[in-house]
Amino acid sequence: LLFLVLIYMSLAMGPYDCTPADIWGTSSSNVFVVGNGVFHYDGKSWSKMDFQYNSWLEAISGDSPNNIYAVGGNPGYSGKIFHCNGNSWVEELWGPDIEVYESYLNDIWVGSPSNIFAVGINGTIIHNEGSDWKQIMSPTTSELISVWGISHSNVFAIGMDSTILNFNSSACNIIEVDYNGELSGVYGISSNNTFAYGSTLLQYNGSIWTEMTEMSGSHLIDMWSTPTNDLLAVSSSGIIYQYDGSHWNVSSNSETPKSLNAAWGTSPTDIFAISSDTSTHLGKGNIFHFDGNEWTWMGLGLDTHFWFMLATGVYFVIGTATLFVIWRRRKSKAW
Repeated sequence: LLFLVLIYMSLAMGPYDCTPADIWGTSSSNVFVVGNGVFHYDGKSWSKMDFQYNSWLEAISGDSPNNIYAVGGNPGYSGKIFHCNGNSWVEELWGPDIEVYESYLNDIWVGSPSNIFAVGINGTIIHNEGSDWKQIMSPTTSELISVWGISHSNVFAIGMDSTILNFNSSACNIIEVDYNGELSGVYGISSNNTFAYGSTLLQYNGSIWTEMTEMSGSHLIDMWSTPTNDLLAVSSSGIIYQYDGSHWNVSSNSETPKSLNAAWGTSPTDIFAISSDTSTHLGKGNIFHFDGNEWTWMGLGLDTHFWFMLATGVYFVIGTATLFVIWRRRKSKAW
């Protein structure tokens, strides 16, 4: 019985303790997941990257394999920014004019090394033009949860209360839009083809926002462009949509066993997604992959806890069996 308990504990501790928050990559052999650490997929297996900071990470983005940023913060709501050159992570210093303490960050968009925006609580908006981070005057105190842009002079952000902001290089303004539902993200492919998504879908044509009804009933959790310029979106249930330039079409109806909260992929048949629902797979965070036919759980490999507990269980069984044999022999001689 004790052996079975040890085996269960080894399995429960085995997969890396990953609670995922966001996923991003540059290829099917270079995928990153952030949350309570940074995890990397090399095309064969997942491994935990060396991340020597006690910070929760909310989002990850980059423009190349060696220019990657992740943002989040500490329990005291102080915002944090980290940069990775492809191998190691270092913390970025904030500019002297930024109020760090109440600036926990929720999302980041990396347009280029000299055009990076991050947003967070209390309407926080910060910008890096290649040298240091500077704060942008925000017209709202609402918590901002998503950011994306066309250029340094045309950037959109989404607030927790579904506020839409636009930064045009000189000022940041609130955009009044009449719609039903809640928004959680923003993404696009051009200045006249931008989307705000969540429980509803809005499209910006360069002058006005209109509500699209073709994906009614789906809650979109992520949207991105693949290296082959496919614009994809994934719902919380795993349904995949592809944009043909004028309409969104269902690419796959295959659903995941758990609700998703972020996704990224190289094509409609190579998509990675994460779920923060830890009610399955021994209480660990879930990472799924879609191969064009179905979603499958990937797992994160086994760490040293697994081997320690498994070895302990094996040694316990061998030791117990040996002692039992010795006891039986002695008892038989006593007769």
